Amino acid sequence: MKISEILCSDNIRIGLGGTTKNSVIEELVELIPRVQHDKKIRESIVKAIIAREKLCSTGIGEGVAIPHAKMDIPGSIDLVFGMTPHGIEFEAIDNKPVYILFLLLAGK
Repeated sequence: MKISEILCSDNIRIGLGGTTKNSVIEELVELIPRVQHDKKIRESIVKAIIAREKLCSTGIGEGVAIPHAKMDIPGSIDLVFGMTPHGIEFEAIDNKPVYILFLLLAGK
């Protein structure tokens, strides 16, 4: 699978407006094409990703985070990309703010 097969301009947002980890995750989940019109599924995805973040932050350092979840929903994999100009506290391993986010959703 190529990144170009799952990442297109519709699921990229430069200039994320969220100011917290949770609000940025919510904003990114809204960009997932297959769940844009289903608020209930979007909410369950956000909860799953936040639960995963509570286990261990996906802030990998150098201003990058890769929040992700695996859910029992149809489909294979979704990738969403976002950037924030102001940096988000993400409990990254280097304790630096996150500016670049790749959100991954995998179906079972």
